[in-house]
Amino acid sequence: MDAVEQCEILEEEVFSLTAGPVLMYFQSGLVIGAASDPSQNSVILWVERDDTGYITKEPIENDPELYAISALDKQYSNSYWTQIVGQKIRMVNIIKRNPQNALLAELPNEVGVEIVMDNGEKFILSYGLHNNSDDFSV
Repeated sequence: MDAVEQCEILEEEVFSLTAGPVLMYFQSGLVIGAASDPSQNSVILWVERDDTGYITKEPIENDPELYAISALDKQYSNSYWTQIVGQKIRMVNIIKRNPQNALLAELPNEVGVEIVMDNGEKFILSYGLHNNSDDFSV
């Protein structure tokens, strides 16, 4: 896969560390999207599909430039995600970063959304937290 070479990451890190949004599918039918927004210096979330099946805009699932990778993919993800998928969300925390300069001080600076599961496992939807860049990662 090109992402392994271009991003200089291991195959099992492709799900977590390559560019592009992530979709979270809930049992009710709700689908929440997450990505980074450099213009806000933040992670953003949106409703991709509500629990009635209503789609508010063109779904990113249909974007031909994106390649879907499941959190449970045996090649491009790791076994940690088997502890996450199927769990109920217990808590959501917003991680804010102190602005690095005056321009960023005017922005939300919400660089992470920590999601804590019922089993105690957690993951972070993050904007640049893993390498201090403007990359989105999970």
